[in-house]
Amino acid sequence: MKNCDCFSVIGGDIRQIYIANQLAEEGCKVLSLGFDDTHHFHPSVRHAHTVQEAVAESGCVILPMPLSDDSKTIWTPLSQKTFSLAEVFA
Repeated sequence: MKNCDCFSVIGGDIRQIYIANQLAEEGCKVLSLGFDDTHHFHPSVRHAHTVQEAVAESGCVILPMPLSDDSKTIWTPLSQKTFSLAEVFA
């Protein structure tokens, strides 16, 4: 089991941006996925391009509330892209 020294924040809204920034300010390694406009993020937050990239290094994954609006994809209102729930839970 990995420890939580790296967090992935996948999808969601301004609440997920806030938690990503808080973690980064505390010195944690943070990756984000599912946000088209990344200028609101702390400079140290890395932006992943795939679910696999986002979760590969992470000990903890932070997902949005609601998780999904169709039971198939992660809720990503701040992105044009979609990401499969199955990929995260694989």
